[in-house]
Amino acid sequence: QAGEQAIEMAAFPNASRFLKKGVQLLGESRWKDQYDLSLALYSTASEVEVITGNYQRATEFIDEIFEQARCLEDKLRADKSLIRSKKLQENVHEATMIGIDVLKQLGEPIPLKATKFIIAVELVKVKMALRGKTNQDLLNLPPMRDKSKIVSSEILNLIFFSCYQSRGPH
Repeated sequence: QAGEQAIEMAAFPNASRFLKKGVQLLGESRWKDQYDLSLALYSTASEVEVITGNYQRATEFIDEIFEQARCLEDKLRADKSLIRSKKLQENVHEATMIGIDVLKQLGEPIPLKATKFIIAVELVKVKMALRGKTNQDLLNLPPMRDKSKIVSSEILNLIFFSCYQSRGPH
């Protein structure tokens, strides 16, 4: 709780200390005895360490999550932290590839090379889905509720500029 309060006040160095202390207090069998709390502490700690530029420490938290997580959903915050970390370290290609891999795991594969044919097929799919719909129809759509689709959108948002930057000058 102290870590979360420090985050809310943008006191990230304090948040880092509080979260590390929380991890220490859980003890050696933390993942067995306190899985949900361990996942929350490690996930939040990885995000804070990325924000403060402590990429090595962030990677340690992320690696631990990847080792201990029970399912893909439990790894997603760590995946987003890893993508942010790579982007901030100007490793945009690696950030992009991590994002593409996560999207594939979420059932949203992106081809590594988009040919004109693939683009045309996808464009036709979009046009068919939008056929007969007005702008008002689109504005009145209910909020997205599918967690996988929401996370996929977040990942796409994270890697969008990385994809563009990794293309290099042309």
